[in-house]
Amino acid sequence: MSPTYCYVCKGQVNTIEEIKKKPYKRKIWKCTFCDEIEKENKEKKNTTKINFKELVKISVKKIKEETIIFSEDVEEWCLRPYPHHPNGCPNFNNHLCPPYAPFLREYIDNYNHFYLVYAKFNLAKYKELRKEENPEFFNSEDRLKCLLYWQNSVKKLLKEKIERLINQNTELLIAGCGSGMKIKGYNYDVHSMEAMGVNVFSTLKLNKIPFELRPKNLIILCSLICAKNSLNFKEQRKLDEVSLS
Repeated sequence: MSPTYCYVCKGQVNTIEEIKKKPYKRKIWKCTFCDEIEKENKEKKNTTKINFKELVKISVKKIKEETIIFSEDVEEWCLRPYPHHPNGCPNFNNHLCPPYAPFLREYIDNYNHFYLVYAKFNLAKYKELRKEENPEFFNSEDRLKCLLYWQNSVKKLLKEKIERLINQNTELLIAGCGSGMKIKGYNYDVHSMEAMGVNVFSTLKLNKIPFELRPKNLIILCSLICAKNSLNFKEQRKLDEVSLS
């Protein structure tokens, strides 16, 4: 068996006895030690339930088309090795990812209005809460930052915001984040911005949206809405969430 890594603790496991019998989706493994601790954690009745709404702020910013930066090196990014993933992203070849995702630049001229919808996730506060919740399990920076414990919750809030925005706006193209997402009321696949060839960091920088390249305190999850008609913000509860610069 070739060396593999636990997705929770990032430790290397070398024998079949050290990992669960079945891999998770996308061939992601978890070592038996982390699996046992997680089971114990679930059995604790006094486990704190984190309120992600208190850790996330969703913002919307109307941007100019020329501030959306493209790159044709998408597949190269996906296959670039990173810690514990020598072959690049495990989602490569997923139907929402390269090489199947369309290149946004080829369609962008069909739209007139562009909006970044992004979640600002307070990673620093989240890590504090996790350490208070279970210091035995969340005992390393890798485990505290592991996206399996926070990403779906943050993406859910981002998706809900997008679903409210697109109500009664039918001529749209939506690029999401992560490995794609499903949007209620939108009958098309939602590929990530990166999968569609957008350089997200450069786009954020041009639009003066602060982010951390290697997050320690703040994580940005960003989506892009391309619309033929201007979106209607009359029903937005918090007007300070909307910037029409």
